[in-house]
Amino acid sequence: MKKRMLAWFAAFALLACIPGCTSGETGETTDGGLTSGSTDRSLEETESSEAVQDAQETEETAAGNRIIVGSITPVTGEIPGYWSSGAGDAFVNRMVSGYATVVYNQEAVYLVDDTVAEDYSFTENEDGSRTFTVTLRKDLYWSNGERVTASDYVGGVLLFASPLAADLGVQSVPGEYFLGYEEYHSGDSEEFAGVRLLSENQFSVTLDPEYVPYYYELACVSVTPEYMKGWLSENVSIEDDGEGAYFSEEFHAAGCAAQILTWRRTMDVFCGPYVCTDYDEEAEMYTLEINERYQGNFEGQMPSIETILVTTVQEDTMLLDLGAGEVDLLVGISDRTRITQGSAMVNRGEIGSVSYDRNGYGYLAFKCDTGPTQYLEVRRAVAYLLDREAFVEAYAGEYGSVVNGPYSNSMWMTEEGAQELAQLNAYEYSYESAVEELIAGGWTLTADGSEYAGEGLRYKELEDGSLMPLRIYWASTGNAAADLLVSLLAENPDVARAGMEISRTEMTFNEMYNTHYLDPEEDYFGMFNLATNFTPIYDPGSSYAIGHPNNTMKTDDEELMRLASAMTDAEPGDDDAFLAGWLAFIKEWNEYLPAIPLYTSRCYDFFSVRLENYTDLTGYWDASYALLYANAAGYAE
Repeated sequence: MKKRMLAWFAAFALLACIPGCTSGETGETTDGGLTSGSTDRSLEETESSEAVQDAQETEETAAGNRIIVGSITPVTGEIPGYWSSGAGDAFVNRMVSGYATVVYNQEAVYLVDDTVAEDYSFTENEDGSRTFTVTLRKDLYWSNGERVTASDYVGGVLLFASPLAADLGVQSVPGEYFLGYEEYHSGDSEEFAGVRLLSENQFSVTLDPEYVPYYYELACVSVTPEYMKGWLSENVSIEDDGEGAYFSEEFHAAGCAAQILTWRRTMDVFCGPYVCTDYDEEAEMYTLEINERYQGNFEGQMPSIETILVTTVQEDTMLLDLGAGEVDLLVGISDRTRITQGSAMVNRGEIGSVSYDRNGYGYLAFKCDTGPTQYLEVRRAVAYLLDREAFVEAYAGEYGSVVNGPYSNSMWMTEEGAQELAQLNAYEYSYESAVEELIAGGWTLTADGSEYAGEGLRYKELEDGSLMPLRIYWASTGNAAADLLVSLLAENPDVARAGMEISRTEMTFNEMYNTHYLDPEEDYFGMFNLATNFTPIYDPGSSYAIGHPNNTMKTDDEELMRLASAMTDAEPGDDDAFLAGWLAFIKEWNEYLPAIPLYTSRCYDFFSVRLENYTDLTGYWDASYALLYANAAGYAE
């Protein structure tokens, strides 16, 4: 049984860590001892504290019911998540999206959202498929006052699973588990058999029997509405004659492509807790306002912060900006230097903080079909030449730890499978092991074809008789973590001594990720510094399916593909079966090494005194959810 999608990860710049936290302490302490003369000093501190409090109250009044969120990853104005997005844009997407039929709670448990569904049912079909039918409540509205209908749910799946969307570069495709997906997505059928429009407020989706059982079944049938009048002209209708939903004949590239691409950048109708009222490209800032027609989340929770600004901040000055009141919330700080700086500010009473085990990890991704990194021995040699313990110590210190695969410490599988994970190859630093790998891989020649004698660049003879130099081109963002990788890897004398060269090209995150990482037709970059944050759905099937567009590292290992898919074949609730499959996948990943896992860490969110009730975060429950329960100082409901 093969598996394909459910978007498994979103890649971000190495420092960008989407928040999700458990309440924690800052880790900093102050000296509480009193010395002679302490009475006078205490009086001065009291007067100073009162002055600070007065200044804060004045600032709160001036700022109003508004919070400014700082994003380390530059925001771009790209709200929809169907193409690609950095951490800041993805944050905004979650703030303005709503009314998914299935959501997860603070404990990462999936449930049908009763705010959305008036009624729902599951039906076992004779062919082994399962149908999820939803009757929508009739009090759901878009921000412009129009009703949210079943057509908005069905239309979103039809549009972004269509061949037209694929031609427009869509990366995240809905409906891949639904009956009839292959025929619809390929264009062989205009009807999507597993997606039914039953009435104005009722629709259904059917899981293909090929994907039954599926460990994350409830999450798999979740559908989110899309404002179809924005994406498509009103002359395109959604029909259903009993064999599956389909678009009317007006749906074609000539009449629809331009509007789709325009709405992608200008969308202004939403159904989440907030609406985006402005994006300032020059300032790199979103303005979000409360959606007055929002009915609440699965708990009926409504937002109280009237305006949320989301803006790009500079890593070097962001905590100074926070202290000066220029931003109110910084999320996912994992750099030890910044954590120490922020914790000191917390201890002085200037700001607050929460900490959490990040549900993600940083890594060096390889292209497994390009240049030297297409060869397993080279990838392993690079791993042996990077002292990951030194990297974590310098970058995250006591807040970080090395991982040996695509996982984090916040996952239940990591705790349950700790004994097996301890047996993985840790690729401990070893010049000798790196050289052994290179020799085994045939990197034994010089530029003129003679035997390598221990100096200069190694070469490998290819099947066509040409010689490939051991030169790896690295597309790199410019940040503290990348700078560490320069000193520990690219400029490591042992790398040159081993006969390898790593050539770094520094660029912006968007240029690196969109231009060079996301399936370019031709590119010579073989290494990228990235990070990922996991969702509660750990399903990497499409990410390692050979030839799949989500396989961005271009892996070609059939066993890795099989294991990445097989783990989710477990019945919902069968944790033991899922864990066994997950561990088998992690072991194969560790051996094939499509990336070098660098670290997972404990992250901190730092916030100003203007943000209140910013609590109860978990590894999956990030700021985009927590802010719904928070308030600006002086504006508590």
